Amino acid sequence: MRGHSSSSSPVPVHTAGEYSGTWRRGWSRQLSFADISFGQCVDKLMRISLELDPKWRTDETTLIFWEALLMGEYSSELKPVANRTLTFWVQVFKNWLDLRKHPEDEPPSVVNGLELQDMLNIYPKETMYKVMRVFDPAGSRLLVAEGKTTHALSKIKVVPVQIMTVGVCLSPWISSRNKICFILGLFDGNDSGALDREQYLSLWKAWFLGMGKAFGVKPPHADDFKNAVRATYARLSIKASARLRKLAATDVTHKNAIIEAIKKKQSGQSISDSTSGATRPEQVVPISTLQEVMMADPSGAEPAFLMQNFAMLRFCSDRWASLGQGFVEDFETLTYKTPVRIPKEPERVHSEDLPDRAEVVVVRDCCQEMGGSSIPEIERAMGTSTMIKMTDTKFQGKLMTALLEMDTAIRLQGGYLKVLQAMYPRALPRHFKLFEQWCNEYDKLSQQESRTSDARGALLGYRRNSRKPIIPASELERIKREYQSLKGADLGAVPFDVIARYFDTSAREIVTKHDLDFDNHVSLREFCRMMCPANYRLPEMDGVGRELFGKILELADQEEQKQLEHRRTLFQRTDSEEDILEVTTFSAMCEPVPADLLLQWHAVFDDLDRDADEKIRLSDLVISGCLSEPVSKYVVQYLGPDLQDAFTRDAFIQALLRAYHLRKPVSMQGETPHARTIGKNLQASFAFA
Repeated sequence: MRGHSSSSSPVPVHTAGEYSGTWRRGWSRQLSFADISFGQCVDKLMRISLELDPKWRTDETTLIFWEALLMGEYSSELKPVANRTLTFWVQVFKNWLDLRKHPEDEPPSVVNGLELQDMLNIYPKETMYKVMRVFDPAGSRLLVAEGKTTHALSKIKVVPVQIMTVGVCLSPWISSRNKICFILGLFDGNDSGALDREQYLSLWKAWFLGMGKAFGVKPPHADDFKNAVRATYARLSIKASARLRKLAATDVTHKNAIIEAIKKKQSGQSISDSTSGATRPEQVVPISTLQEVMMADPSGAEPAFLMQNFAMLRFCSDRWASLGQGFVEDFETLTYKTPVRIPKEPERVHSEDLPDRAEVVVVRDCCQEMGGSSIPEIERAMGTSTMIKMTDTKFQGKLMTALLEMDTAIRLQGGYLKVLQAMYPRALPRHFKLFEQWCNEYDKLSQQESRTSDARGALLGYRRNSRKPIIPASELERIKREYQSLKGADLGAVPFDVIARYFDTSAREIVTKHDLDFDNHVSLREFCRMMCPANYRLPEMDGVGRELFGKILELADQEEQKQLEHRRTLFQRTDSEEDILEVTTFSAMCEPVPADLLLQWHAVFDDLDRDADEKIRLSDLVISGCLSEPVSKYVVQYLGPDLQDAFTRDAFIQALLRAYHLRKPVSMQGETPHARTIGKNLQASFAFA
């Protein structure tokens, strides 16, 4: 076992259950932002760590760190910078760059108290001293002993990227997207749009050390940090490689560019960005890949990022943002080589001065239905909206007044947005864009209701057929003998005109109903399906493959119903101020799929993929007899909405993982040499002193 040899080192543990009852007290309490306890988080962290490296044992320091981040509170002395806007932090970044002696120099990695004052520029100065105490408690003791003198302030040592990373992460006034863009841009020192190995390590060092100081706990042990960064870097490399393969498969130009880049890499040359022409280091991780795994939604995230994602979720401003708050919309990223534009601070509007979703829809529906401006006509038009029951009499009276006072020509020309403008004069342009979006979302409710109905219909059809008994062997043999008596049966393909005469019907009708493989002939399997009595099912409508599709149909029914309930909830009044995230269903929280079960799923796909093109077409599924034709059509539509009558292997496997509440195993297979280098050199490069 790889452990910590010093007697003073934290004790390595296998699972949460290894801690004493005193230590685990409170771990069973649900987190404030998710339907999961910290103890469950710890168990998942342990399991994932063992998957990554069976020899590794997480130590107590790491768990104390995560307990503080997910359950504790950050230092009250940090409040002067923990509630700042994106505009403030971009200005701080610019002030940091201004500390350079020359524009081509790198900004200082450490600043003293005097430089920190110039960077943050916050008053009164006592609040500045509070920040210094958080990020340099040892140096701040000199401020107490000597006073706030220039000499004492010059002895303060603070890492700017730690303050900026923590301040942006904790702020409730910055959207999740902007948080990620700011932090990634902060460590992209060469403006390449990607992070190399050292930049990636610097990012996580600043995050772990900074958050540890903010919450008053030690950061994870250096070995744990090494293990986590090594694992996540390897997973990112695999993810980026998979994206390149997918890109190469869909675009010849990109394929040729990737091949050329690989040749340069093998020859030891640097790789240039095809769009900007900038030279990148040999090994980089695109920022787009990092954004994907760092966004505060681990529903499809890599399990190796589980705890980081939970920390992001806790401080996800988007969850509690009110309509009137607004976020900066004109921010892309930070830049070191070109001047950074300060984003415009959004104007704040009190939520009471704005309508909710249901009220917006009522105004829209009323304006569409109105024929005149009389009170009876307005009352009639208001009554046609299904959302009117979600509004109160105060709103209805306000709408009535606005419609009576507004000139008909102006209303007809400006539409419902003009009426909303009259009712809510403090609404801003961004709000009217949102009002239109809400109406579009409401209109999609009927589409979602239709999808939910289709999913339930397919599941019920599957269950009806599953309740039918298998056709008796004697009856099936009789049908096969009938087929053999037909002309062409010895070749396995009876012409349609022969079948038409047999059934005393037209060949066109036979083609329409039973030509499943479009070969203008009827095979034995097709004939058996034609002749099978309605109260029986054929033997092929049984077995493992059918069971798997049954699980997929149950999943589809659950997902569509949940989506419908979610869309309906958006237009219902609720007293809840903050949603509790259902993280227990996130893929990272699931157990890894057993290898033999995964092989079984692939075998079922291979059996149905007749032409081995990694796609199962509708004809493949129908001809197999595994499902009825109507159910087959739904399955193909559900698994391959963007394809024409087909679905891919990946869509099939991903659906089964969700249906069985499993995930792909976390594995270090495919680990890059650069990731292994991290594991060897990290201790020396990033000492946690």
